Amino acid sequence: MEWDHISKFKTVVAKREGRHALVTLARPSKSNALDDLMWAEIPQIFHALDQMDDVYAVVLTGQGKNFCAGIDIASLEADFVSPSANAKCPARARERLLHKIKSSQNTISAIENCRWPVIAAVQGVASELALTARVIKGEEARQLGLVSQCFADETALLQHAHKTAELIASKSPLAVVGTKRVLVHARDHSVPDGLDYVAAYNAAMLPSADIQEVFKAVVKERRAPNFSKL
Repeated sequence: MEWDHISKFKTVVAKREGRHALVTLARPSKSNALDDLMWAEIPQIFHALDQMDDVYAVVLTGQGKNFCAGIDIASLEADFVSPSANAKCPARARERLLHKIKSSQNTISAIENCRWPVIAAVQGVASELALTARVIKGEEARQLGLVSQCFADETALLQHAHKTAELIASKSPLAVVGTKRVLVHARDHSVPDGLDYVAAYNAAMLPSADIQEVFKAVVKERRAPNFSKL
């Protein structure tokens, strides 16, 4: 899937920005709430980006005042209202709902599973606490560790996100991909398992053209390294 195909999506916009990609949720009139089409398009885009060998980071943001309002409530009517009243077989309705929920989970997982780092440039409401549904502002979200930095406006936010993405994209793509894989693996495994994974991964990937380029560029020629595409 190339850029010409990605550009045809309706609820998510993706474009190249230097050596990284900008992915924008594009339902600003609905605060970028996730409807059925957006749930379907997001994983397609991130799968396509995962397959590219010349995009080394991704910035994810949303059009309008808010990054994303969550699930579009209107899209849930058929699952939570109609089945209980009209379905001939409630068990089949529940099975269809289970399938839809799992598909939605896969959409979010597609962002994590993309091998390139994803930087979320979140404007507007930062998050809602799970048990209270209390809306919190950006600075409180930073203090709670939900976001890394806060900015005065959307322009400054995106400028920093693009700058960070380009910095990541300037590094060895093998190192970038490997670092993300190691971090995701460590989250779900014990420390000993994580150390074994890192050892095996490094043993397999360190003897690379990239490490040779680093020594040549930095140690011998005093210049910035130039890395090949994956």
